[in-house]
Amino acid sequence: MNKANVVLVSEESALIRAVEVVAATGATTVLVAGDESEVRAAWRNAGVVLVGEDMAGRVGGWGLSRRAEVFLVGVEPSQELCRWSIPLDAAVVALSQGSASLAGIIAGRSGDEDRGVVVAVRAASGGVGASTLAAGMCLAAVARGRSAALVDGDPRSGGIDLLMGAEKIPGWRWPKLASAQGHVADITSMLPVAAGVTILSCARREDSSVSAVARRAVVGALSRHRDLVVVDAGRVEDWRDVAGVTVLVSDQSIRSVAAGVELAWDGHVGLAVRREGNVGAAGVAKALGLPLVATVPTVKSLAQMADGGVPPDGGRAWRKACATVVDWAMGVGRGD
Repeated sequence: MNKANVVLVSEESALIRAVEVVAATGATTVLVAGDESEVRAAWRNAGVVLVGEDMAGRVGGWGLSRRAEVFLVGVEPSQELCRWSIPLDAAVVALSQGSASLAGIIAGRSGDEDRGVVVAVRAASGGVGASTLAAGMCLAAVARGRSAALVDGDPRSGGIDLLMGAEKIPGWRWPKLASAQGHVADITSMLPVAAGVTILSCARREDSSVSAVARRAVVGALSRHRDLVVVDAGRVEDWRDVAGVTVLVSDQSIRSVAAGVELAWDGHVGLAVRREGNVGAAGVAKALGLPLVATVPTVKSLAQMADGGVPPDGGRAWRKACATVVDWAMGVGRGD
């Protein structure tokens, strides 16, 4: 990309000056466009288009075609910026969060090289604790100083915010993002956070079905801003189109093993076995043809925590198992 081929669409003098200062550090010239004809020309020809918050509504109303390398720029992350990020297929850049990301965009580095690891957690059968493990993985990541997001991947799950005690925390749920596509903004500031984990949950009173296009766009956005994204995929939804790593959760019962055998696998898949049932963990792994990543203790108090709106904590051995799965998933996801 030609570094000089950067256009800023704005009429706000303070924002223009701030962007020009960032561009100057890389010896790049930013061209400023204001009226519709200038913007249309930039939309066709510029390498990067930066749309100021002051112009987002107008630009969004001009019916411009979708294009790559469009970014919404504001001083602070705001609902106005995020509202236009989906129609414009643009990521949000907030100057208050530092100029490094904007400098990288101007220099031709969109930041995708810093994507986090996306893990789908699937259940071999019902009641094996897959959702609880998914939540525990995120909590383990946060405990180790990593950022994490927990995504509800099953519209029939009833909402993973209940499991995390986040039911009453305001923020966007899946229906708000049903039309997402392309390069979506940093939506993390719009989502509920519980115990340090960013949560994207289904909604109980609205249709929470998610198209493949929307889930790729939304999970892609989360992975650009979180070290670990864990999708609670249930049993039916595999989410392999967005997840680079899959963790299958089974207990040690014949029923769970038999159900797991029916599932087809490819890519990076590991097995977490909950210690309940008569089949040994090694036997479960052999039957399923998957590497055993961790054995997870059965902790009866976890169900009470979920009912009481308390994020899961099954004690030292349970936390260690969750951390072991995280270490494996992030190692595999990053090619270590």
